[in-house]
Amino acid sequence: ENGNTGPKVLSEYKAGGYVNAAKFSPDGDRVVIGSRDNMMRVISLTKTETDENGNTEPKVLAWYKSGGYVWAANFSPDGDKVVIGSDDDKMMRVISLTETETDENGNTKPKVLAEYEARGIVLAASFSPDGDRVVIGSGDHMMRVISLTEKDKKGTLKVLTEYEAGGWVWTANFSPDGDKVAIGSSDHM
Repeated sequence: ENGNTGPKVLSEYKAGGYVNAAKFSPDGDRVVIGSRDNMMRVISLTKTETDENGNTEPKVLAWYKSGGYVWAANFSPDGDKVVIGSDDDKMMRVISLTETETDENGNTKPKVLAEYEARGIVLAASFSPDGDRVVIGSGDHMMRVISLTEKDKKGTLKVLTEYEAGGWVWTANFSPDGDKVAIGSSDHM
């Protein structure tokens, strides 16, 4: 007993770089983190593993290595997918937590289900309540709502709506009914 009556730390995981995003899964048993070591990791809150030094830490259930910092990471409503935003190639990616693919080196990794290239660093990304759309915020001052079920004439994911803010869009989320989007940007709005 140290006399501390504040919040109790229930679980800790040390990433290889600053953690830019941390969100609970819909069932509350997992956390997805995005970090400056270019990694997205899904961490279990119910399972542990022992590292090479004998330390016990939460088990990593899935990971994805991006080419740059992972600024945003959120679960889909069903908990089977994660959307990430990164600055490597200004990409939003939807990653499966139930399907895998093999890379050019023969390594197994989660399957990328969808990608959208923005014109700026993707700083925010989250699913709509129905899981059919993603809202992203980026360093090009734009908020975009992107369909995961429709493509445009070029064969890329269709942008359903967009809004230009006065600065980088750092956060973007759907309302519970999916009809509205709230954003926050570097122009103090």
